[in-house]
Amino acid sequence: MAYTNALIFLTSFIAFAASIAVAQTSAPPTPPPASPPAPATPPGTAPPPGTPPPTPAAPPPGTRPPPPLPKAGCFPGDATVQMYNGEIKFVRELNVGDKVAVGKNIYSDVYAFGHKDADVISKFFQVHSASNMLELTAGHFVPIAVNGKLVYKRAEDLKVGDSLWESSKITEISKVEKLGLYNPLTLSGSIMVNNVLASTHSEWFLDSIFDAVGATEYLPYAYQAVLAPVRAIYNIVGKEIYAKGYAAIDSFTNIAEFGTKYGGSVALALGIAGLVLASKV
Repeated sequence: MAYTNALIFLTSFIAFAASIAVAQTSAPPTPPPASPPAPATPPGTAPPPGTPPPTPAAPPPGTRPPPPLPKAGCFPGDATVQMYNGEIKFVRELNVGDKVAVGKNIYSDVYAFGHKDADVISKFFQVHSASNMLELTAGHFVPIAVNGKLVYKRAEDLKVGDSLWESSKITEISKVEKLGLYNPLTLSGSIMVNNVLASTHSEWFLDSIFDAVGATEYLPYAYQAVLAPVRAIYNIVGKEIYAKGYAAIDSFTNIAEFGTKYGGSVALALGIAGLVLASKV
């Protein structure tokens, strides 16, 4: 009976999520009004003061624009993780249900992906310490030690001299372009990547609110709470059933992309639904 109720809940969630996607994508945005063309300036004549710069020419037909930099945080495809059986894998090889290291001799299941894109090339921060090197995008959170206390910082806010949690001090920070964007989400909310502890959480829909009130370091905790209903489904139906359902849904819609775009609305709806259900129990 518990499995049946969980599957009904999962089906309802998918239907609601799809309705949000349709509602937000059905009406195309109204294009802005075209600006009148600026009068031509004779060759060799300086334009009058206050004349706006000319609009750049459109790229030739068939020209592929450069890929936009990702707003959320991820790891490159060749970042490594340790499996429960001791095997080392690239993050691009991970699947839902895999058990990975999330601390020293601590392991947790992967239940979803915040990003899973094999073809995009993006800029990553390279965070070097005396023993390891972590690569991740600007908006990804990393735990550091501040007076013995764990504090989360975005990769773009890290500084040389910061102490990585359960590791050594940062000795160098550089940037590099690499292939692939992957963000496996674990039940624990953390993951060991290249033998360095990192959060699985990154920039999402609550960032502007928390930044405005000076509570940026608490964002990983907030996003872990937001995704609690999804983890509950994973635990109720079990790894095998959940993984099959996730793969089936992902085969016709990119769950990671959908979650980035509409996850905030869906999470809010799930939270309200959870409160309603709890009030009736």
